[in-house]
Amino acid sequence: MLYERRNLRVVVASDQRSKEVQALVEACGYPFACDWSRIYPYWLVAEKRGLVEGDTVGCIYVVPGLPFGRVDFLSVDPGLRKSVRRWVVWGLIQSAMASLKAQGAPMFHCLLNDDSIMRWEWDALLERSGLVELDRGHIYQGVLADLAHLEGE
Repeated sequence: MLYERRNLRVVVASDQRSKEVQALVEACGYPFACDWSRIYPYWLVAEKRGLVEGDTVGCIYVVPGLPFGRVDFLSVDPGLRKSVRRWVVWGLIQSAMASLKAQGAPMFHCLLNDDSIMRWEWDALLERSGLVELDRGHIYQGVLADLAHLEGE
């Protein structure tokens, strides 16, 4: 367990939770048509106590690396009350930072999708934490199998 406070617990997601994670990510404006069956150990999930054991109310993608790690695709159940969503967002961000720090990353980068419904939650928390916006850009996605035609060019 990476985080536990109030009625929230954040843990590393097992592959068995991939459908829950996929549904949350897609509900928050990130449409990825890909195989979601293998998500361990790159996703953290937030569970709210008082719900059915294992119900996921939020998730975040964490990729350790040097000289920086990556944190992306913050996704929280849009049906939660705003005050509950804030606790979920805070718990996920704190857990992601702790995970990267424990794996030796001295800094991290993240992308914010301007169309994501989670954008306002990211912005407010990251700015309060003293983070700096480096640039704005676009997010591209490609299926590696579809890019095989580029070999040798």
